Amino acid sequence: MSRKNFFKRALTGVCLFMILLTPFKEVHAQTPAANGRLQSLPQSSGANFDQLAAGWTKAVEPQPRPSEEQTATLQTPADPEKVIYLTFDDGPDPKWTPQILELMKRYHAVGTFFELGRSAASFPEVVKALAEGGQTIGNHSYNHTDLTTLDYNGFYKEIADTNWAIRNALAGTDGLSSQVTPCIRPPYGAANQQVYSYIGQVGSVAAFWSIDTEDWKGYPPQTILKNLKERLNATTKVVLMHDGGENRENTILGLGLILHDLTLAGYRFEPLCTQSGQIIWH
Repeated sequence: MSRKNFFKRALTGVCLFMILLTPFKEVHAQTPAANGRLQSLPQSSGANFDQLAAGWTKAVEPQPRPSEEQTATLQTPADPEKVIYLTFDDGPDPKWTPQILELMKRYHAVGTFFELGRSAASFPEVVKALAEGGQTIGNHSYNHTDLTTLDYNGFYKEIADTNWAIRNALAGTDGLSSQVTPCIRPPYGAANQQVYSYIGQVGSVAAFWSIDTEDWKGYPPQTILKNLKERLNATTKVVLMHDGGENRENTILGLGLILHDLTLAGYRFEPLCTQSGQIIWH
């Protein structure tokens, strides 16, 4: 073979090699890099490859936040056996009632305060503070009179004068009258068929209690708590306490123990009466 033919064939071979190498280089040049490394292509072939590849490169959509309704369905339903209705008689009192209200606020507790008309007339600012604090207010007569001893006119005066004193304390305020209920708690729990009839005639509802803490006896705070806890087996847990009438220092300390212990035990504190006069209990 002549030297001329040798170089001609060698050149042809080099050209063929370059032609065959070009597609291989282009494939690798088009493969994207991530973090300095070559990405691995999906291990697939055939007609589904484009669809699979599109899924790989599709942006990940953020998950929407659940709605309030969806969130509510995930919450554990409240146990109806864990509801306590705290009620307070014989107030309002300018010394003791504000201290009780402060405790109730601290534990997000709502109760019902059955007020004496004479005290509501004397301390309207305390009545207003209770309503502003979200507490509900009931009628406990004007003079703490045994209602079973009265005729209808005497009964009506006791109840009507108390209603006037409470509503007068809230006059000129926006929305606070909604905290006043038509619930009446007869003093001493004294009631008979005549009293029930009178209460119905004035469009009200009688509201009593099922658990007496006996705080009115002046017991120490630990005894007040003990009295309540021993009687928690009552079907309806309506608790009787007092925010007026006498020295209520032990009542306040006992209430602090009650709110602390029963909150830790999973209880919640709700109002006994509604604005319509319906008594709410489980």
